[in-house]
Amino acid sequence: MTHQTTIGRTVGFLALALITAPAHAEATEPDDALLEEGRQIFVELAEPQCAVCHALSDADAVGEIGPNLDDLQPSAQQVHAAVTGGVGVMPAYDGLLTQEQIDALAVYVAQVTGADTSLED
Repeated sequence: MTHQTTIGRTVGFLALALITAPAHAEATEPDDALLEEGRQIFVELAEPQCAVCHALSDADAVGEIGPNLDDLQPSAQQVHAAVTGGVGVMPAYDGLLTQEQIDALAVYVAQVTGADTSLED
């Protein structure tokens, strides 16, 4: 078999795999209760409160110490990692917030900034 034949077959198999692969379910929008929980954590429950350091228009937050989240538009995965482990002077909230609260916060920030809300890899 020639090199071109091998490449042609490989391309053909990849194309077939893409055509016949099951379509992924459409991403679902986070529900309102989860988003409200995330907003409440952002403005009230986290200690220190996220709104003290970060600007986020949906939360009426105008903090200037940390990044402006409206401009940064972090994904839910990025927010989750930052909140869990801390970044720079930002403290880690792992142990201060439950994993469910961190998830809600991450999805909320991503949703209101127009970023990817998926927490899955």
